[in-house]
Amino acid sequence: MPADGDGAGVEVSKPVKALMKNQRRLRGVVSSVGSDGRCYVHCEYGVFPFERKSVKENKNHPTRPPHVGDTCEFRLTHQMPPSAVSVRIQVPKALDPETMKVCYTLLDNSCGAMSVLVFQLDAAELRHSLCCLTLCNQALDALVENAPQDVGAFPSLLSNEAADAAVAERVQYALRNPCDRTLHMQLPSVYQFLTCLPPKFSAIIVEQVATRVRRIAADVRAAPKTLAEYTAHASAVGGAQYAAVSHVVAAHLSADLDHAAADAVGTLIFKVQNLRTPPGTPSALPLPQEAWAPYARDLAALAASKDALACLHALVLDALDCVPTALGYLGTLGSVDLPCFRFVGIPFLLAFATLAAAWGADACFSRGVSVGRAAGRAMMKIRTVPEAADAVAQSLARLRAAAKPALPHADRLTASLAAIDDALARFLKPPGET
Repeated sequence: MPADGDGAGVEVSKPVKALMKNQRRLRGVVSSVGSDGRCYVHCEYGVFPFERKSVKENKNHPTRPPHVGDTCEFRLTHQMPPSAVSVRIQVPKALDPETMKVCYTLLDNSCGAMSVLVFQLDAAELRHSLCCLTLCNQALDALVENAPQDVGAFPSLLSNEAADAAVAERVQYALRNPCDRTLHMQLPSVYQFLTCLPPKFSAIIVEQVATRVRRIAADVRAAPKTLAEYTAHASAVGGAQYAAVSHVVAAHLSADLDHAAADAVGTLIFKVQNLRTPPGTPSALPLPQEAWAPYARDLAALAASKDALACLHALVLDALDCVPTALGYLGTLGSVDLPCFRFVGIPFLLAFATLAAAWGADACFSRGVSVGRAAGRAMMKIRTVPEAADAVAQSLARLRAAAKPALPHADRLTASLAAIDDALARFLKPPGET
């Protein structure tokens, strides 16, 4: 964030120069408020400075200064470097009980097990923030799955600002799941809920959703050819989702968390969700060509191929590469706050258990794979770090038992398990112990 100097850190690009010329009002979020009256606003075109005296008086709140996280409208000056003027701060409203009820109902109907984890959070401001973020992520995931060409329009659909009616209608028609259609129709309620959150949380959610939209839009939804391309897509769709959660949790706890490691948690979960969905299912991302091409002429023939197990094991090993980093992140989170640890850790544990069940599962590409309802219910009851470590150890034991030398890639699995063992030992150490 810029600290000093007029327009520091602002790249005066051609679009910015055009905005300076036509004086169109922009929307942004206040990202810094200095004691000397120097402030900064963040928008899609960059970060721009403004003075407190440039803030127009709000009739309902005449003495209220700008706060970090406030949504605002502004224009850019004609002079170089550009700065924001005529700043209108939109003061957050009080939480409306009816809007809250609508959003939590949407969460319960649309977000499956994640809704249970949100409801179990004790801190109200964190619960509300993660409810809002989870709804935004679910609505964006529905676009990725059903209308990837319209992902870039999601911020305008969410805020209903200059939303294209034709795009909104096309999205409604494309969504196959009735719950997703209802969620998209209720996005104005979600946005209203978002604007009523404490500014530090609303600013993070707006920024992280925009970041995730940019990453997904930049990643063309086509059949990935290499495992590296597959990982990049998994990170853009799943990893960015958990990095956003990490930013919200860090703001709540006032803690320094490794958001890149949180990305590894989401990347792993996305890969497992895609692996447990049979190829050809509408919601499945095509598997990387690098993984299946040596064993089948095309994806449709993979399930019947005698070498399908080798392809499956290559994909399992690719996902297992994320586990040590993910365990390191969860170890840090578990030492700071158990409710937040459960929110992130339980989906990870379910994903890791699914990988253990997938190794050696011949029918994975035809019927999918899962850990079973009983095991899933047991993991949802996990409360402590030692209980989570026991669940990881059980999955490791299952993988070791299935790692028969005659199976494809058994030697690589042994090396992966050794790395996970080391990460698990560090996961169990008390904070600060090396």
